[in-house]
Amino acid sequence: MGFKKLAKFSIFMGFILILALSACGGSETSVQMDVSTISITSGLDGDEFAFAPSVIETKTGESTRIVFDNQGTIAHDFEIPDLEIVIETTNAGNKGEITFVAPSMAGSYDFICSIPGHKEAGMVGQLIVN
Repeated sequence: MGFKKLAKFSIFMGFILILALSACGGSETSVQMDVSTISITSGLDGDEFAFAPSVIETKTGESTRIVFDNQGTIAHDFEIPDLEIVIETTNAGNKGEITFVAPSMAGSYDFICSIPGHKEAGMVGQLIVN
């Protein structure tokens, strides 16, 4: 085979390879990660200014989903300031959630309702990462 024929053949085969690979690339591959879900409630049993439970735990580096269920009569939010984790204001009777990866180092992190006066009224708790 001459140089010109070899060059044309190589270009042709490269084109075929690109077509074949692009045809296979149409589907997305997703990686399933295990997610630990933690449910937190406010307004439980008439206690408007408390989180239940007030202490929650997760493992280092674990994908964690927090579901905040506001069963109270007024709006609340959920925030872990040191981790910059925020579930925006959730009106009474509604839920909010966030998924995050827990820190890689064990520790304890305070969570609060950041609506003025709510933290002071007792809407505080602790996330323990171990």
